[in-house]
Amino acid sequence: MVGPMQPLDRVREQIDGIDDRIHDLIMERTALVAAVIRAKAAAPRLAYRPGREARILRRIADRHDGPFPPAALHRIWREIISASLGLQGGLHVSIFGENGALSLLARNHFGTAATLSAMLSIDRVIDSVALGPAALGILPVPRDGERAPWWPRLADRDGISIVAKLPFLPVGADRPEVENALVIAAAAPEPSGADHSFLVLRRESEISRAGVKGILGRHDFDPFMVLSYGGDGLFGFLAEIDGFVESGDPRLDALRGSFANTASTVTLLGAYAKPLTEIVRAEAKEPAS
Repeated sequence: MVGPMQPLDRVREQIDGIDDRIHDLIMERTALVAAVIRAKAAAPRLAYRPGREARILRRIADRHDGPFPPAALHRIWREIISASLGLQGGLHVSIFGENGALSLLARNHFGTAATLSAMLSIDRVIDSVALGPAALGILPVPRDGERAPWWPRLADRDGISIVAKLPFLPVGADRPEVENALVIAAAAPEPSGADHSFLVLRRESEISRAGVKGILGRHDFDPFMVLSYGGDGLFGFLAEIDGFVESGDPRLDALRGSFANTASTVTLLGAYAKPLTEIVRAEAKEPAS
């Protein structure tokens, strides 16, 4: 403990000692990452683990105390995680658009170690993830009323899933309006313990959004957002579901049977860990017990 009347030079010596211990722990953590890399060599997979990262950052947020700003603390951990990903072969991220908003989101989340590439079309972002060189793609969150939404195109691409949402961490009070984005990868998402999932439902005959929500509810899905789109002779819907839905979920087969008619499809589009911003807002709304 730092005494109230210690000489300034002594306090600075203690700070230097703490810095050395922090540095030692970073080097120790890096050695463990090297062990993880060796273990993964036998079964290669995407190094980016959004579910695992979400659990780490939530745990840090839960145990944090004192005046050090949580946003700065989270940024430190994101840089540590990103540098560790760099040791596992680097992280190449393709981003839609050149306006800088999504690039800023990506840089803030994936850190200085990531390689970012701006793409002029959403199809190029998806192709760069499907065919390389990108491990991840950053796309804007779907909005209601879009003329050419990207989610029907993603539903037609095998092996590409939504795996994360940005920003995951709270932003500063001076930036209340921050664009949201979704992260896609050539990998299945993983559960974090607090997640949302996406389903794409399409069929030839017309049905309302309320009708889609009713069908989903009858199969124990909890949709809190449904977007619609008409194209290629089909009526399409993007449903955001509370909870983590896996490809083998028996509710999906039951839903496909209930939603079925000519040319109907139900596609699991992926999932993401609920950002800390959403968890904080949800907890604030809960009534005191």
